[in-house]
Amino acid sequence: MSDTNMKIAYASDDNYAHYMGISILSLFNCNKAAESIDVFVLDNGIKDENKAKLQKIADDYGRRIILVPIDEYIAKLDLQMGVRKISVVAYARLFLSTLLPQDCDRVIYLDCDTIICDDISGMWNAELGDNPVAGVRIRLTASSSAQSG
Repeated sequence: MSDTNMKIAYASDDNYAHYMGISILSLFNCNKAAESIDVFVLDNGIKDENKAKLQKIADDYGRRIILVPIDEYIAKLDLQMGVRKISVVAYARLFLSTLLPQDCDRVIYLDCDTIICDDISGMWNAELGDNPVAGVRIRLTASSSAQSG
């Protein structure tokens, strides 16, 4: 991997913007040695006040936040979500290749509630071979699945 500009993506509406801000703060704090980090935020209605807070976090660390409005894109999908409690923005990650700039050939997607505890350059530089996607399996314990309902 020769691109030293890490590209990270999140997807959020205003309800999760606070949690995403904490995640971004942990990302920047644990990756101070990274030459460059661009954070793409798939924005489904984040209020201006919260956008300003996210921008301040990026400015404080000399990083970039790029807001990608997706509300009109999601409206065109005509998704029938029914009574599901999951926000439609949770599915935005499936459309990253459509929503991000054409020159973005690699991105790490992080959930808004992810806390970064270490340098992620190893993940950024991981060799994927011919695989277009890599993922991480979430391991649930009996106590964590009982707590989540």
